[in-house]
Amino acid sequence: MFKTQCLFLCLSCVIISAYGNAVSFIDKCEWNDKACLVKSAQKAVPYFGNGLPEYGVKALDPINIDKVSLEESGLSLTFENFKVVGPKNCKIIGLERDEAPTYLRLEVECPIDVTGTYTAAGQLLFVPIEGHGPFRVKTNNIYIWAKVAVSTVDGSDGEKHWKIGKFEYTYEAKEKTLLEFKNLFNGDKSKAEPIEKILDENWSELMRLFAKPIISKIIHEIKDDIQSFVKVVPAKDLA
Repeated sequence: MFKTQCLFLCLSCVIISAYGNAVSFIDKCEWNDKACLVKSAQKAVPYFGNGLPEYGVKALDPINIDKVSLEESGLSLTFENFKVVGPKNCKIIGLERDEAPTYLRLEVECPIDVTGTYTAAGQLLFVPIEGHGPFRVKTNNIYIWAKVAVSTVDGSDGEKHWKIGKFEYTYEAKEKTLLEFKNLFNGDKSKAEPIEKILDENWSELMRLFAKPIISKIIHEIKDDIQSFVKVVPAKDLA
């Protein structure tokens, strides 16, 4: 549910790594200098975590989401009023650019800590579940691989500008993830224990399941924020 925030923050840093003339904290890099790009993009991560309103970039650490819901395989699950912390501590592992067509490829590792309120009913991996209360999802290491299409269009300023296209991405939690749901079955410990065991033993599979509603909720925000930045900055200053 959380990789998308990290993806946007890190991708934004990659995009502006070649825009050092106008952004004071970015070191200008040639697109074929991978080492420079990684170093420059890493330097920018905390700035994007805090937000850059002058470029239309909202703060992504923390990020707050009102509500998302999941209905799948007999499970009804809603997350409300939750906060995601950690993207500004992401580590960029690698990045590169392909041309004709243009793609940006990114590899990153991030710590993520998510807290909020959940409501659950139905079955989780064929075991009955019911509950409403605080939840927490925490991991120190999510690995993300992303490929993002970039085209060029005419801007209102008479310059060529990038346009962000299709996202492709995968992710993997490389170490055990805490999945904590309090007040299961209204505090009945005997009923809650089977679910707590499933959350502890099947964390990898459940991370993929819980991600679905979050991704659909924020993907448009991600593209809109990146597009806001490249709409301001001409393509000639990005490559």
